[in-house]
Amino acid sequence: MVDEAHERSLSSDVLLGVLKKIRKRRPDLRVVVSSATLQAEDFLRFFVGDSADHGGTGSEIGGSVGRIISLEGRMYPVDIHYLEQPAEDYVERAVKT
Repeated sequence: MVDEAHERSLSSDVLLGVLKKIRKRRPDLRVVVSSATLQAEDFLRFFVGDSADHGGTGSEIGGSVGRIISLEGRMYPVDIHYLEQPAEDYVERAVKT
């Protein structure tokens, strides 16, 4: 599983490339790519490659390679709290808070 795929870096791009090559030898390998702000169709097209028609919607592109599953909203409430004054050691302050 590759999480936060929208936070692209050289390492994550290399990882996705390696996973794509591995899937050519191991088509049974399941790769899950997730992100809150992901361009899902672009990633699905990347894994489909030249083997499929690139026109169509996310549910049509992947065929047997993959599917796009979209979940809306937060699964649990998130509260954000800010310190009144900056902390010198934020880790220590987080433990105390």
